[in-house]
Amino acid sequence: MGDDSARSVSAGTGVDSTQAPEPSSLPAAQAEAEGASVSPPPLEESIEQLEAGIERTLQSTNMADCDHALSKLLPAVVRRDALDAGRFVKTLAPEAMREEALSHVALAWAAQDPEGALGWVSQLPISEQRTRMLNGCIFEIALTNPAQAVTAAQRFGLEKDQPGVLANLAQQWAANDLSGSLSWAQSQPSGALRDQLLARIAFVQS
Repeated sequence: MGDDSARSVSAGTGVDSTQAPEPSSLPAAQAEAEGASVSPPPLEESIEQLEAGIERTLQSTNMADCDHALSKLLPAVVRRDALDAGRFVKTLAPEAMREEALSHVALAWAAQDPEGALGWVSQLPISEQRTRMLNGCIFEIALTNPAQAVTAAQRFGLEKDQPGVLANLAQQWAANDLSGSLSWAQSQPSGALRDQLLARIAFVQS
């Protein structure tokens, strides 16, 4: 019985039970679901690679590609190094694209570092573009901190040329902190602006 006892064959299958089973491999999707590592994650692109990609993409005539570069790739650079992003967009051409890129940098920067963004924008040459960027930053800040946005608007004197800015910000502030916004409005000098601020706050209160 020497060889026969050492080896047995499963009935009806013809499979030699002494043979080592072949290793099973999970399908990629199943392996991922079960926590198995299918392949290493892609390496994160460097700032230089992102900037090169943005520059190439902005040469495209496809507006969807350009929008992706400005609204997705450029904020990714800002998150890593906002100052570098600011330097980079100043080198872009044509001028219209450069101005739009500057605005996107300002908004992304204001979302993560309000004072840093305002400081950067304030150093740009005085122009309509600079004013628009300040407005954009301030309203971006107002999404999370209306009181800070109001203070910034007053610091840069935006109410002088755009009286509606403070009223809009005061209304946003009142929606988040009625008593705080009311105290601030009441402390403003008497006049048409103060009356407008109180009217906006009263509207929220009602």
